[in-house]
Amino acid sequence: MSLDVCNCNGILQFCHNVCDLGERMPNEVFSNTVQFLTDFPSEVIVLFIEASIDRGPISWTELYNEMAAVDGFVDMMYVHDGGQWPTMREMVQKNSRIV
Repeated sequence: MSLDVCNCNGILQFCHNVCDLGERMPNEVFSNTVQFLTDFPSEVIVLFIEASIDRGPISWTELYNEMAAVDGFVDMMYVHDGGQWPTMREMVQKNSRIV
């Protein structure tokens, strides 16, 4: 899932380089992601988050805090430790399904 994060008038949102044209609040997107993974327990989602530098400064800490505010989101995140990557099956078994 490719997400463009923007600073829209001081508010962290997902948009496509233009605020006010279909922007989404991060907590809504992250909540929907958790719901999808709950509904489909064998799925894994890869997030590709890109900062839209034309839309003002982005606080990665603020974005992480948005993730942490959604029940279950951070618990499902896979954090690579530098070793060998797990298989998809291993990720599903460990419920580390957000990459």
